Amino acid sequence: MRYYENWTLTENSDLAGECFVLLKSDTVFFERMQLKKTKNGWDYNVTVRNQNQAKAIIFSSTCITADSLVFENKKHDYPNRIVYKKISNDQLVARIFGIQNGKPTTEVFPMKKVYP
Repeated sequence: MRYYENWTLTENSDLAGECFVLLKSDTVFFERMQLKKTKNGWDYNVTVRNQNQAKAIIFSSTCITADSLVFENKKHDYPNRIVYKKISNDQLVARIFGIQNGKPTTEVFPMKKVYP
């Protein structure tokens, strides 16, 4: 299984992203993300294909440092917390946290920048 995430800067200085997971040549997961500047920090809006009636789930920033971003939505079951941590100039790790099937769950997504 391969995980891909791609971000672009929009005209209004927000970020728009796409994430997909491939199993062999099949896309088994796809979502669109948007990082929007707010008066309190940043909102991370996520729309997952075939979920939530195509409506975005909004996670608000709770911690922003030079090497990490933390977003939370305590009303959402899974995930309810998303953490991006910079490892190096071309590597980062995303972690998602929440409750699945009544149990605390964490998933880890190591990423490395791919140069065209």
